[in-house]
Amino acid sequence: MALVSGLLLLFLAPVLRAAPDEARPVLTPADNQLLDDLESTGFRYFYEQAHPVTGLVRDRARADGSASSGKASIAASGFSFAATVIATERGWLPRTEAIERIRLKLQFLATQAPRQHGFFYHFMEMDTGARAWQCEVSSVDSSLLFTGAIVAREYFADPEITRLVNQLLAKVDWSWFQNQGELMTLSWHDETGFSRYRWNKFSEHILMSYLALGVSPHPVEAAYWQRWQRLPLGRYDQYLYLQSPPLFVYQFPLAYLDLRNRRDAYADYFLNARLATLAQRQFCISLRSEFPAWGENTWGVTASDSITGYKAWGGPPRTHDFNALDGTIVPCAAAGSLPFAPEETLAVLHHLRTTYGKQIWQRYGFVDAFNPQTGWVNPDVIGIDLGISLIQAENLRTGLIQRLFMQSPEARLALAKAGFLPTSRGLDQDQQSDLRSRAVAAWHSLQTHQASPGLQLTALIAALPLGLITAHEFLSQSRGLLNTSALPTEPAAIAQFAAGLITLRQAEPTLAPEVTRLLHEVSGHLLPAGAQPLGAASRLGVFLAIGNGDRPPGEWNHLDRSTVELGPVRVLAPTDVAGALLPGLWLDEHAILPGAAASQLAYASLTGTSLAADPFLPVLQLDQFPQQALTTPGQPPATPDAAAAMVITAANLLVHDVIRTHFQRDPLVQAGRSAIAEFGAATFGPNAAVIAHAELARNASMPAPRLVHAVAATRPRHEWDWQTVAGLAYLDSEADIRAGDAPLEFRFAVTWDRTALHFHADVTDAPIGYATPEKRKRLVELFIVTAGNELVWSGPTAYQFTYRLGSGPLEQFHLAVSQAKVTATEQGYTIEATIPWRSLGITPAPGMKFGLSPAAITAGRHEWEQTLKLNWSYAARPTGNYQLGRVELD
Repeated sequence: MALVSGLLLLFLAPVLRAAPDEARPVLTPADNQLLDDLESTGFRYFYEQAHPVTGLVRDRARADGSASSGKASIAASGFSFAATVIATERGWLPRTEAIERIRLKLQFLATQAPRQHGFFYHFMEMDTGARAWQCEVSSVDSSLLFTGAIVAREYFADPEITRLVNQLLAKVDWSWFQNQGELMTLSWHDETGFSRYRWNKFSEHILMSYLALGVSPHPVEAAYWQRWQRLPLGRYDQYLYLQSPPLFVYQFPLAYLDLRNRRDAYADYFLNARLATLAQRQFCISLRSEFPAWGENTWGVTASDSITGYKAWGGPPRTHDFNALDGTIVPCAAAGSLPFAPEETLAVLHHLRTTYGKQIWQRYGFVDAFNPQTGWVNPDVIGIDLGISLIQAENLRTGLIQRLFMQSPEARLALAKAGFLPTSRGLDQDQQSDLRSRAVAAWHSLQTHQASPGLQLTALIAALPLGLITAHEFLSQSRGLLNTSALPTEPAAIAQFAAGLITLRQAEPTLAPEVTRLLHEVSGHLLPAGAQPLGAASRLGVFLAIGNGDRPPGEWNHLDRSTVELGPVRVLAPTDVAGALLPGLWLDEHAILPGAAASQLAYASLTGTSLAADPFLPVLQLDQFPQQALTTPGQPPATPDAAAAMVITAANLLVHDVIRTHFQRDPLVQAGRSAIAEFGAATFGPNAAVIAHAELARNASMPAPRLVHAVAATRPRHEWDWQTVAGLAYLDSEADIRAGDAPLEFRFAVTWDRTALHFHADVTDAPIGYATPEKRKRLVELFIVTAGNELVWSGPTAYQFTYRLGSGPLEQFHLAVSQAKVTATEQGYTIEATIPWRSLGITPAPGMKFGLSPAAITAGRHEWEQTLKLNWSYAARPTGNYQLGRVELD
């Protein structure tokens, strides 16, 4: 009895405690001093480098504060709004002066600065706002200006500022930037028109795309948010996330969008940014042999200056576009990621300032970049890098900038249109009270209409920590149920009864002998007959049989994993609400496919997808998205089983997964989790930011991999297995294709001998009648995977060889040795490449197969120039890896 009383006291105490994921990190005095310095020096830049008449902010300036020339940046001018808000909030700038400065800038931007359909030029003359350097009208940089203006409007609540901001936003014409397409283009040049590229994959555009849903009198339709691809999905170390090498891609949007504990149909973007930050940390540590000064507290690369000029670099991945790493460290890489990984980034900033001191810390804080290997220190700072640093420092401390933006009507509209739902299980006091009331009503209904034995027993266990019964009542009623419950006849109900018994065995050890005897009687009836879907409630019986040693672990893999499309998501078939909910009441499935499918099913139902009436649906919604589910009035559960599930779910929510914790503690359950590899893999766990991957990807079907035969190198050239790559079937380009573009095609063959693999290609990229633009990128990439044909980017068996005109061969992932001759022809070029088997770690033999795919690329240097890429056999897998074609050694 003492054990029961102790249990009651243990679980009643935290019922009204907020979940730990709601708290901000605890900062030390040293942390706060560093962040104070980072913010105040950053603000100094925006104060001193703003034009006194236009308010425009210089793109860059000398780090020591000496006289600087140069142009204004519309993005830096956007960051200055938030900088002014922070300075006002922290008492560094009088409110009256702040309002005056904001009004001045807005008056110029709203009434005088040149614009195209409401959008601004990227770079502008400081004193007039005139277009500088024949630069582009930038959709995404303009969005940074709009976002900053909204933050200023929300903070100051000044009528004139409000009027000017609304006037500024009223002229934004998103449809113009769509250029008769479904997605926005990157830019507009007065001389050449729209960019050939669109914001069609994951990148910094998510801020712009979010704004387009809610900003201006004519926002884009809600479907816009669904149109861009959640690619590239990549894996580095243990992290699976939407990848882009420069960290600013993650930082700029989330400096304003507070997406913590929120997700759309595809991903958790805050977690995505955290994983990208941690992946880059690990990536930099892994390069210590190349750059000895790098390490746990010296890392961080994002777009910045370098000794050889501005670089849009980063990583992972490390590709030919981002392969110029030279040991440079960029302080804003860590500073801009402060909210995502506070401990890791603060360690970097403390170390850099302490170790390098005045070398890299000057009038405006950290210089933009420096190289600890060579001693090079950038003489400049860049406005957007200082801006992201000071905003994210404030967001880490108070969340001020995110809070101001998210409270705006534009942001609230966009949040709903994009389909973001809160995922946090932390409930405020009103929500906890509401949930408890629902649990009380459900419990009372169970006193007159009992649920099936497993659910009734588990609801009884849940009632104790909820305070619905006393310890004496719990023990008495538990014994009564053990003595009177008849063994169910349906396999899923039998498994639930077994789960209830296992939970009771851990919750009340004094009953363990009696419970164990009952479990022995139940165990022989767990498994259903015939093949079963993984999405059905019957999987619980399979799990328990495996944990009990009655069935081999392979039985779990034999469960049918078919999926169906449901609104914006895919879920396990059949669309079974009970199957999605019930096993997870006991078994912690959140990191494996059934748990992810349950989340997607609940998501679809809460975002407008019509489902057949089901008594368990409100409980599933509550379990997966409790804050959202509690916004609708509670209804009495339609069945006793649904009432029991409500009580159990309430206990799991209010008392820190009490039922799941008991269940997971049992040796039988631990044995099952250890035996089934899926639980250890945690495919949908805390190191995966994307929900819609693996089996739940929207387009899960894969094309058949193509096959090429590698013949003996001694055979005549005309007998080789030539593969021709031409036409849209091979297109792998992001750029728009326009009338009059030069066609691209190539053919290739593979031969071999005992020492090497030989790659041969004939590329036609400048056919008669077309001129090849100067400085166009003309190259062939050759991907090889020596084990299977699944490319894991930068993996130990993956290789990326690059052959281009005017330079020697380069292998990107491992710097593997190869030789190649690239020869220009009248209409293109040819490649004769030799890759020694020792470079690939292969011992060749006839009949051997491995992965291979070449791609030819012709790319203009500018956004308006033609770009084409044809890939022979290369397809993205839902896992974030890529399927290549195959080569077979004849």
